[in-house]
Amino acid sequence: MGIIAGLLSMLGWGLSDFLGAVFSRKISYLLTIFWMQIAGFSFALIYFFHMPFNKNDYSAEWENARKLISSHTNIIASNALATLIQEENKTLYDSGNTEFFKNGWERKGFYKYFLKQDLRTKQISEDYQNKIDNMVANQEFDLIITYSPLTGEAKVYKRYENTGTLVLHAPSDGVKLTWEMKIWLPKPSTDQYN
Repeated sequence: MGIIAGLLSMLGWGLSDFLGAVFSRKISYLLTIFWMQIAGFSFALIYFFHMPFNKNDYSAEWENARKLISSHTNIIASNALATLIQEENKTLYDSGNTEFFKNGWERKGFYKYFLKQDLRTKQISEDYQNKIDNMVANQEFDLIITYSPLTGEAKVYKRYENTGTLVLHAPSDGVKLTWEMKIWLPKPSTDQYN
């Protein structure tokens, strides 16, 4: 879809440049600009009124997510919920870019020939991952909502139980985004974990 939009955009710009030059020679440049603006505005109106905007109201499912977050204290969640966590003034452990942080110290492929490994960034990344692992092991999170836990799934399975799925939708440029996330709550503490 993006390639088609790019090609159509390229065609539109080229055609408007060509026609603008042709018509500015036949009629005055002011009339050419006037008619180009009318044509552009007409296409914009057609697009606006015929675009299949998503008319579904997803506010109820987002309100349920907001209630779930507000009813817990220490949460690690997917980046889809980062804004809701910040609105509640809760600690935001991951804004969705954590997996890219590793790229700051790993040098793979083409880059390994030009950039040396950043050991300081590697240490920060490992410290962060260890902190999250320890918090999971100690059940410091009272709620985990994520596609796939940041820490190893085995650690989460040992200390937390999957209590359901949270599905959220959001329209974006005429496309419906869907996030399907697992909800994890701490298992009751027993001696085998302590």
